[in-house]
Amino acid sequence: MRGELMLDKKFLYQGILKSLKTGTVPDKGYLELLVGREAELEAFKEEIIYVSKGGGSTRFIRGDYGSGKTFLAKAVRELAWEENFIVSWVELGRGVQFNKLENIYNKIIEGMRTRNYQDIPAFEYILQEWLTRLEEKVRYENDLNPLDQEDRKKINRLIDQKIEEVLQSVGAYSSSLANAIRGYYRASKERNNEVKAAAIGWIKGEKNIPAALKKEFNVKGSIDKENVLSFLNAIIRLIVEIKYSGLLIIIDETELIANIARRDIRDDAYENLRRIVDSTMNRELSHAFFLFTATESFFDNEETGVASYQALYQRISSLQKDDFKDLRQPIVSLDGLKRNDLLSLSFKIRDMHSYLYEWNAAERLGDRYINEIVERMVKRFGEEVEVNPRDYLRGFVDILDWLQQNPEKDVNKWLEKTESIIDELDEEELGESHVI
Repeated sequence: MRGELMLDKKFLYQGILKSLKTGTVPDKGYLELLVGREAELEAFKEEIIYVSKGGGSTRFIRGDYGSGKTFLAKAVRELAWEENFIVSWVELGRGVQFNKLENIYNKIIEGMRTRNYQDIPAFEYILQEWLTRLEEKVRYENDLNPLDQEDRKKINRLIDQKIEEVLQSVGAYSSSLANAIRGYYRASKERNNEVKAAAIGWIKGEKNIPAALKKEFNVKGSIDKENVLSFLNAIIRLIVEIKYSGLLIIIDETELIANIARRDIRDDAYENLRRIVDSTMNRELSHAFFLFTATESFFDNEETGVASYQALYQRISSLQKDDFKDLRQPIVSLDGLKRNDLLSLSFKIRDMHSYLYEWNAAERLGDRYINEIVERMVKRFGEEVEVNPRDYLRGFVDILDWLQQNPEKDVNKWLEKTESIIDELDEEELGESHVI
């Protein structure tokens, strides 16, 4: 077991260092790299625990491009997985229409991932698990044999009742939703893959399912803006029924709403956002945590931003002063990283490199050298470095690789190259970095 854990850790570190070396964002290991955001992460953990107990929440991460919004959101995702949440990541701008809440619902369902299956769509697995547990409960409580034809009919009838009971208990009852779940269950048992795929597609909110297939599981129409939150509520109930803590929904690049040219469509999007805020705050959507990332202008622009839609703006704005920080308000603003944060990140990367390649990196690249590199960064860009520039991190990993593979070479030669890289960086390059 210990060997497996070491292998997993080495694999994680290898992925992180490979990404940093090529100037890209790692796909995993955000909690390992997070610096300067400990207070924010603790506040989000507090919110996750609240939601796991049956609360609902909508929060926003605010910061300019390159300030680390997405990185922090992915760290929160890892934290939620640790707390047994299902997480759905939705990025605006890729066929996502926030003015159509049913479209957002579809993307949420499609984006669901679990801690054990982070790269595989999880919704159908969740539905199958819930139905399997229902069937087992019905069989054992009523001493029924699924191989007996008459008992099989009784099982189907009792499961139909259980499906309706669950949906009614959350105020989300819809005969169409119940029929679709029932149709999916029966198609699975009968190995009718065409009907099974159509039923699961309809539950996910997919459009253009042939009427002939919908007739097979007795539904008409599709999920729409009027019933979409009730359907989402029902899905979350299924999640909780199979012992998950709740659903974290992360909407990245929310500022794209403000770029919608038509005022009526933009206002529809803001109205949907208001509905989400209200539904989580009044716990109509319990066990649900919506987390949005957006730039400064998204909140402040009176022409196209949230400030242009007062029904939403009044709900999420605060009286916070610049010299005080309140991380429990709806909007969490990100400050720039400080000298010590950059130092801490450098030390973390050095430790990862040592562990991965089984060498003493600190012996070759001591604290004094790292302090010199960071000091040059601070002198170049000021005491508050807005982001950790991509080229700095790439160069830092290069130093470690070079020193580990060339033990006879002088460290000062590579440091001279790093200093020239820092001197060539400009503010525009800093703004483009999304590493931290």
